[in-house]
Amino acid sequence: MLARRQSRTPSPSALAALLLLAACSVVPPANYPLFADHHLAADFVVPADGRLRLPSSSPLLTVQELRCEPGARGEQFGPAGERWLLYPAGTEVRLRGRFRVYAAADGRLPGVGELLSGARRVQNLEGP
Repeated sequence: MLARRQSRTPSPSALAALLLLAACSVVPPANYPLFADHHLAADFVVPADGRLRLPSSSPLLTVQELRCEPGARGEQFGPAGERWLLYPAGTEVRLRGRFRVYAAADGRLPGVGELLSGARRVQNLEGP
């Protein structure tokens, strides 16, 4: 009589179950973090140092679009991701942009005033 050889390969149903478990472990959560979308226009007057600070993307902010009129004569970046456009002091600048702001760890959403600090006027372009 022949000895029965035992298979070390898992059955197809066991492999399928393992694949399903592995797939479920890499699926992102069903919800997204709290966020707010902004489509804005803002008016600025460039300060005496000639640098207009603008928002830049970070883990809590996605800059989707950013246009300034008139165009800047240069740009600078700081070590922590700060961004400045360079203009003659006193230049009036009109910014148009689209931003997505995510809630901080405490659940607070930064407001438009924090996003565009120093703006003389901010206009919502999303409608009423």
